[in-house]
Amino acid sequence: MNLGLMHPWQGFKNPRLMDPWQGVWRLPRVAVVLVFLLLAGCERSGKTVVRLSGSSTIAPVAAELADAWRDRTDLPALLVESGGSGKGLVDLAGGHAEIAMVSRRLAPDEQTGRIALPIARDRIVVIVHRDNPLSKLTADALRGIYVGRIRNWDQLVSGFKMPIIVVEKAAGRGTHVAFHRALALDEDAVRADAIVGANAEVIDAVGRSRGAIGYVSASTLSGARGSSVAVRALPLSADLKERLSRPLLLVARRPLTPAVHSVLRAFCAAEAVTHLTRWGFDPDPRCRDRIPPMAMKH
Repeated sequence: MNLGLMHPWQGFKNPRLMDPWQGVWRLPRVAVVLVFLLLAGCERSGKTVVRLSGSSTIAPVAAELADAWRDRTDLPALLVESGGSGKGLVDLAGGHAEIAMVSRRLAPDEQTGRIALPIARDRIVVIVHRDNPLSKLTADALRGIYVGRIRNWDQLVSGFKMPIIVVEKAAGRGTHVAFHRALALDEDAVRADAIVGANAEVIDAVGRSRGAIGYVSASTLSGARGSSVAVRALPLSADLKERLSRPLLLVARRPLTPAVHSVLRAFCAAEAVTHLTRWGFDPDPRCRDRIPPMAMKH
């Protein structure tokens, strides 16, 4: 199977169909198939397996790289599972994953005994239906929408009288946490009309209603562009754009095993940088320098 240079979201008219097991997988079906093919191959060959779990922002490019690297003898096989940054950290803590994919900064208590490797930076974009006439949005207005102070679009756009449908991401998702931190939103203060999981689900939900608003990774929106996509990104102020920038992390337990160390180094190498760039991320130029050396055995 060769994914080539095709963006994995391309070719699917309805992003929700990319989630065969609701609440577990947040990957294109081709990536889900890839996991089982890799697993079967590993069982036959005895090859070491490194499991990556977490962010639906990072998971598609990680699955793409897992496919590209599957024949390399210097790397373990990679099994990629999505479900959100919070799930990745839980899986890491419980021994169900060797690497957590996290699309937000770690809290202090999440850093103990772990290495958090920034592989790139991502932007969160605010999306509305493509027929929404709003031309710009300030941080104050965006916060007002999510706390329920602004409930109709005619409060922002003269003549566009339509209730605002607030699409929220599930708690624990990296995009959710980064967005709330950027706008200083308390969980209890948000007035959500719909709560979904993966970025593709937000695009689908917003595209179904002219009054909807949501937020997603810029890379997911870029990959979903086409005549069938019924959403657009809103222009934001420079300050708000900066606040909605967030790191993409690979998190592993200390001390690093040789297999995990080799995977982290691969995510910093030129081939991974090419994939990350194509997905619309900004690779971290100091990625490899941030990886601690393997501990010497005595």
